[in-house]
Amino acid sequence: MTRFFSHCATVGENVPEIVALAETVSTWREEIANTVLRGLPNATTEGVDRLIKLVYRQAFGLTYVTNQQCRARYIASRSSRPLWLHTVTTVGHVE
Repeated sequence: MTRFFSHCATVGENVPEIVALAETVSTWREEIANTVLRGLPNATTEGVDRLIKLVYRQAFGLTYVTNQQCRARYIASRSSRPLWLHTVTTVGHVE
């Protein structure tokens, strides 16, 4: 981290993007270190966030926000629901 900050301070001092990156890393330094040391990814959180954004995008323009929020929670929790709640659809002829 010391080498990173030294590099940003010398080479990137005139580049606003590098300065912003150094400030962000400095702000989140403890969280970044915990993630690297403990190996805790944020993939689950990112996946749920992606699903919620997808639902909100599909429901854009709906006037009843409560239904939109319920729909987002329902879709985001599908993997934790009991198996009998999952809907089964079949395509074509079933023998």
